Amino acid sequence: MSEVATFLIVDAVFTPDPVWLKRINKDCNIDITKDKNILNYKSLMQSGVPIFTYGAYIGILLQRKTFPTLLSLRIKSRLNIWKFLGRLLIVAILVIPFGLLLLLIHTTANLALLVLLKYLFPAVVIGLLMFWFSSYLWFRFKLIEAETETISSEMVDIDIKK
Repeated sequence: MSEVATFLIVDAVFTPDPVWLKRINKDCNIDITKDKNILNYKSLMQSGVPIFTYGAYIGILLQRKTFPTLLSLRIKSRLNIWKFLGRLLIVAILVIPFGLLLLLIHTTANLALLVLLKYLFPAVVIGLLMFWFSSYLWFRFKLIEAETETISSEMVDIDIKK
């Protein structure tokens, strides 16, 4: 939300120098009246990048809530290149449809549509899918071998008297 508030304040207060706009139009061949991928608009639209971390964090929390058995698993340290490539393929299949929104929505669209559908929504969903649902598919397709770790009473040192 702070990115949107900053955008609104800067948009209301700051007036770009007309020389800048002429140079951008001349050098970049961009129609400034239609293209919203310059100056203050560009910074607002790229605010989806830090939002990805929120999606990743929520994905980790959902993974712990949805798949509590994955908490006690320790991944074996054997490297199998085919399983690694399979995990990458699963993540790519999950993420690419939402990444395509970056390419399909043009920068001449409505600003709210640009911010929500081109940057914020895909960033959150990609974070969720990468850290929540992909790990489930990895275990489902046996792309990660894991062993459960049991905690013995010798490993737990609890002083009841304190």
